[in-house]
Amino acid sequence: MRDVKNIVNIGTGDIIGSAFSAGFWFYLATLMNPGEFGELHYFISIVGIISYCVLIGSQNTITVYVAKKIPIQSTFNFISLIGVFLAFLILIFLFQRIDLGFLALGFVISNLVIGELLGKRDYRGYLKYILIQKILTPVFGLGFFFIFGPEYVIIGLAISYSAYLFRIIKNFKEIKIDFSLLNPRKGFIINNYMIALSGTFHGQVDKIIILPVLGAVLLGNYALALQIISLMIVLSFPHLRLAGILSIIIVFSPNSLILKPKLFK
Repeated sequence: MRDVKNIVNIGTGDIIGSAFSAGFWFYLATLMNPGEFGELHYFISIVGIISYCVLIGSQNTITVYVAKKIPIQSTFNFISLIGVFLAFLILIFLFQRIDLGFLALGFVISNLVIGELLGKRDYRGYLKYILIQKILTPVFGLGFFFIFGPEYVIIGLAISYSAYLFRIIKNFKEIKIDFSLLNPRKGFIINNYMIALSGTFHGQVDKIIILPVLGAVLLGNYALALQIISLMIVLSFPHLRLAGILSIIIVFSPNSLILKPKLFK
């Protein structure tokens, strides 16, 4: 019965959160011209790639070690936040836009916190954080659009991730930074880092190529088409998403034989 509740919590956060996100982008697309919409997604894709470059402790890595009761999350948080600071400077230098740095911070802290929550099997907390962020996305994204203009949508998106900061601060207070935990596990950490980075490049590099080659208008239409596909997946194939959720619960169940100490250093 407990596992069923866990599935419901994660499934609710995943499906409702995706629907909220798709609805936000659909509505925003009706308010912006295709060129503005394409330029917005161009910058978001750049931030997405850079945020994963500085995210040393990927979401899956944190999930594994937290599930094994290894107090490594503050160490990962510290290193990743230093990386965000460097990314902040790079983005300001390249684009003269401070909002991109704040969005990179939001992407990074959300990945760190979600990884920890899944590792602790805190699926109710997962549901809470996902729904808060997804609800705040249209609140601040559209709010900043109507008040300040389309160029302020990104800062609104960045603010929607602010709830994750409280969890990061809590970790720093409760768990000390210990760099000695990294060296014995560097192989697994690097492997997961490269996997996460390659996946991000695969999902974002198309948008970065389309804008300079084919223009912002085409990218805007392409980005909208991707949102339509994402919404169709959420509405048409929820059982596939729940199957992935179930695999997480099985792998990190205390009674599972999959997560053995000998599998990970």
